[in-house]
Amino acid sequence: MSTQALLLAAVSIVRPTTAAAVWAMLVGARPRRLLACYLAAGMALSLTVGAGVVLFVSGVLSPRDVSAGRPVLLLALGAVALVLGLACALGWVGEPRTDRPRRATRTHRLTPLGAATAGVLTHLPGVFYLAGLSAITATGAGAGGAVLQVVVYNLVWFSPAIVALGICLTGTAPRPDRLEAPLAWGRAHQAALLAAISSLVGVWLVVEGVADLG
Repeated sequence: MSTQALLLAAVSIVRPTTAAAVWAMLVGARPRRLLACYLAAGMALSLTVGAGVVLFVSGVLSPRDVSAGRPVLLLALGAVALVLGLACALGWVGEPRTDRPRRATRTHRLTPLGAATAGVLTHLPGVFYLAGLSAITATGAGAGGAVLQVVVYNLVWFSPAIVALGICLTGTAPRPDRLEAPLAWGRAHQAALLAAISSLVGVWLVVEGVADLG
């Protein structure tokens, strides 16, 4: 398994919006059904895109072509990540909401379709995912090995929801008010968190791209 891909998957977990969505479903009405819909829809899209990309690359491009194109891709993704980080820092995206966080008593309004939609929207393939797929294809693994790495990446990426579903199935969910303060803090500092993460990953990708050019 690509170490770079695992690191990118782990970094992708740190999203206040994802944490808030998972927590809302965990403490709301019918949490098992909502979390199952969230996972099924999100992973269906993510796995399909990821497996499709690595299979296409392994079937169409030679290892030499992959190695030649990887530095350019990393530099491009790094530049996009840096621009995103700057936009978050300037407040153009990821502005924190000023209203009070929703309490768990209102989460019963979330429908299975809404949970499925949230699973897709919070896991749309972006810069981190494409960089992870690039790291996977760079390992030179065969089609089966590459797809397996995509599955592992997604298991890490979706781990908050997977853990939440496991907690729900064991009946050990904490009280709704216990994580309200941390979630509120995450929402209030969402822009700063996204700016820091995007900038660090952007610098890392640019450095990796420059190193591969050498």
